[in-house]
This record gives sequence, structure tokens and C-alpha cells, in this order.
Amino acid sequence: MSTSTLAIVELILVALLMGASFGHVLELGAKLRADGPQWLRYQHSLYNGAAWIGAPIELFAIAGATWMAWRAVGSEYQFILALSSALTLCVACFVVGTFASAVDRRTASWTEVSMPDDWPRWRSQWEYAQAIRFVMQFAAFVDLMSSQVAMAGYS
Repeated sequence: MSTSTLAIVELILVALLMGASFGHVLELGAKLRADGPQWLRYQHSLYNGAAWIGAPIELFAIAGATWMAWRAVGSEYQFILALSSALTLCVACFVVGTFASAVDRRTASWTEVSMPDDWPRWRSQWEYAQAIRFVMQFAAFVDLMSSQVAMAGYS
């Protein structure tokens, strides 16, 4: 596979991640207004299997951004942009893996009648972790795109 093809695949991977995260941002208002049982129904039904698809894409995107940084070692500007993208993707993965996944583990056993009184705290933690993830993935995408534009000689 050519270098340019791999770069396109990498951009697609990050775009897929960013698109899924943007979906969470678009849902944010409605989910923050939902009552507890409705929010829990969303959590238990909307994202089934998302980790099985999203996690491999996220890992390949991080690996691809790292590869793009390594490929750009001779050009400081492109290297910094690609490395920034890889690091930003890692932090986004950490944010969701730490904050949103903690909520997923906690709410997995909840039912609509067994929700704790502090459920809004857990809802906010999950929703805002996803929003932060989107912002970071968007920044990573912009860095990757900028790196490719600079590498192609367009400035």
C-alpha cells in the first residue's frame, strides 16, 4: 500500500471516530434533559456493541497517527503536527476509557427502579467525557490534515 493511501486510510479512521463522537455531542442536550429511566434506556440500548467496533478503529487510528509522525521525522513542522495528533488521540482515548467507561461499568447493573440518587452526576460524567473526546478528536483530525497538506507542499 502506498504512503498516500495509508495517509488517506488514517484520515478516514480519525474521521470515523470523530463522527461517532460528534453524534454524542448532538445528543447531549436531549440526554441531559432526559429523566433517569429514559437516560438509562439510552445507555443500555444505543451503544450496544459500540466498543467492539470503535475500540479497534481507535487503536488503529492512534497507530496510524504515530506512523505518520514517524514518517515525517525529517520535516519538523509535519512531525510536530502528526505527533500532536497521535498524542491527542491517546488522551481522547484515555478520557473516554477513564471517565465514560467508569460510568458504563457502574450503570451496567442499574435498572430503572434501582438507580441511585446521584445518577445525574454519572450522566454528566459520561456525556461531558464524550464531548471532550470529540473536541480532542477534532483537533487531532485538523493536525493530521494540516500535516498532510504541509507534506504535499500546499501552504
